[in-house]
Amino acid sequence: EMFFGQPETPIDPNVAQLDRKIHNIPVVSWVQAGNWHDVEELNPDDYEWVLALSKVSERAFALRVQGDSMQPEFTEGDIIIVDPEADFHSGSFVVVRQDNETTFKKLIYDGSRAMLKALNPIYGVLQMQEDVVICGVVKEKVKLY
Repeated sequence: EMFFGQPETPIDPNVAQLDRKIHNIPVVSWVQAGNWHDVEELNPDDYEWVLALSKVSERAFALRVQGDSMQPEFTEGDIIIVDPEADFHSGSFVVVRQDNETTFKKLIYDGSRAMLKALNPIYGVLQMQEDVVICGVVKEKVKLY
């Protein structure tokens, strides 16, 4: 005899409850990302918004990936969630401003030297210069179809 009703254990032990809030994140331009300011100053109607599931600060923003330098992991049109308050380390994906240009690369330390590496092997590794500003750390990728 089959019984259709409440399961004895209402919560599946293999599924963890999501214990953090979902954030609404503005998709900004690469120029804005290089000179980021607090989200409170934004006019919500001026931006496209995406949801972030990762743990990010209130100052997080999103960018639409351009070009092919971070393929195959990140392709043109992917949206990355960037947190300007997150800690970075060797291996972090970072958004940086260098020579008045904002870009997205993998941060790598070789001894005390910091370098910015594209994932696409056709691009070289850049030595991180003195004037580099790390605008934020990539915390999540959003793929919209």
